[in-house]
Amino acid sequence: MASMASRTNPLLSCLPYIFTWRRFGFRTICSGRLGFAPSTSPSASPADSEGAPSGEPGVKVLETFREEFEIGSKQITLETGKIARFANGAVVLAMEETKVLSTVTSAKGDAVRDFLPLTVDYQEKQFAQGVIPTTFMRREGAPKERELLCGRLIDRPIRPLFPAGFYHEVQVMATVLSSDGKQDPDVMAANATSTALMLSDIPWAGPIGVIRIGRICGQFIVNPSMDEVVLLKRPSYH
Repeated sequence: MASMASRTNPLLSCLPYIFTWRRFGFRTICSGRLGFAPSTSPSASPADSEGAPSGEPGVKVLETFREEFEIGSKQITLETGKIARFANGAVVLAMEETKVLSTVTSAKGDAVRDFLPLTVDYQEKQFAQGVIPTTFMRREGAPKERELLCGRLIDRPIRPLFPAGFYHEVQVMATVLSSDGKQDPDVMAANATSTALMLSDIPWAGPIGVIRIGRICGQFIVNPSMDEVVLLKRPSYH
């Protein structure tokens, strides 16, 4: 390490303050926060930063919103503002240890077409269960049939709720972030998409709500677990 330190260019280690990154107030990506660095010079006293709203002055802290409620016997959590902030709407829906991220984006400008180009993609990657693909390239293959059917499950209820004459391109991406193997994330993805559309600035006459209802031993169960789905003869979506 000492030999490498001796090779450092002395001109780079003694640059004036005006030519450094801190002079322009930028912060690196690895800093863990977004925003501008403190605008005070290195010789500024700590008393100058008193009265700042956050612990570190001049840094914009991301604001997140979280809502918890219960449906049936399951605790559901909705969170926004932490992931995919550049999308028109992004929501993470969690049920126990299963989490689904749904993002909604829309193109801007004049749309010269006579139809609604709505694209809905549902993805279940193996990383959600902590598994690395066993293929030679260590990559996922083409979308599975289940992923296509889950995408249609989201597409069918939300498509008619867009206003007539709205022909801007809209893309919906529902990704399973983590799965504990107990909850089926397809219904969660539909509800997360509805919440993301309601939070976005895209005109949409929602919301919608999707649940799975099963009957076991004469009792109706809302959003049954994967073990309970095996016992169901005919699960239904509502």
